[in-house]
Amino acid sequence: MALIALSALIPLIFPKESNARAPQMSLGYAGEVQNVQKGTSYFSLDYYRRFLEELRKPRYLVLNVKQFVLLSKSGWRAPSDRVTVVLRHDCDNDIEIAFKMAEMEHELGINASYYVRVRDERYNVLSESVSKKIKQIYDWGFDVGLHYEDLYASEYSTSRYNLSKALSLFELDLQILRSIVPVDTACAHGNRANMTYRNFDMFSMANKSIEDFGLVSECYLSVLPYLRTYQHYWRTDNMGKPSDWISIVQNAKPGQVVYLLIHPCYYGAGGESYDYQP
Repeated sequence: MALIALSALIPLIFPKESNARAPQMSLGYAGEVQNVQKGTSYFSLDYYRRFLEELRKPRYLVLNVKQFVLLSKSGWRAPSDRVTVVLRHDCDNDIEIAFKMAEMEHELGINASYYVRVRDERYNVLSESVSKKIKQIYDWGFDVGLHYEDLYASEYSTSRYNLSKALSLFELDLQILRSIVPVDTACAHGNRANMTYRNFDMFSMANKSIEDFGLVSECYLSVLPYLRTYQHYWRTDNMGKPSDWISIVQNAKPGQVVYLLIHPCYYGAGGESYDYQP
């Protein structure tokens, strides 16, 4: 493994570059609280297992992000007699629960994409315990991608909207994660409405494509154009807003595509009853 070589790359010196304007893109997702009842433990692994049991029914076709994009690029269309569910997990700050969810999905024959951050003080992807979990998730057949935050000026990004530095950090992050598992997809982190630029804006700002980095998909740049060619739903539990995933997929009609972003960090072993205050 090339971990020693990678460590030598970390103290890079980046050229200064002025900020550039990026074209704005409408994300168009529905992140509001969905179909929830007070007193129900939506944020629990028990509830999540019941959701996975629902997805095992013949009316659903469950794909990970990479599968959906590659199929769509080939000219495939979602079947008219089934509900297509694209399942994505942004690991954010919890690899342990992400691993439990992947283990459960593997047991029940459900696939998903897992997006892992390289720079998060709560876990170290190069530690033996974390890298073993990431490898196991990949070995189970899941799509493991990079959850990057290289342009946006957050506590985990040192670029402060410097485009050259952000691109160099992105390449470095890819190298680090690819030293653990093959990585074919990526997903921007922290795409809040009040950001000056979104992390995925750096590609258009630099006149680059994700293919320039050996990637086949980016969750916003690649998935959304295909998703919008269907009657579709995009639901997420961003910021801890609970959703009744079971009702959401049950209410979808055959021929529709349901794109779900589920954050493992909210799904503790016991879970909390719904008491969300907007």
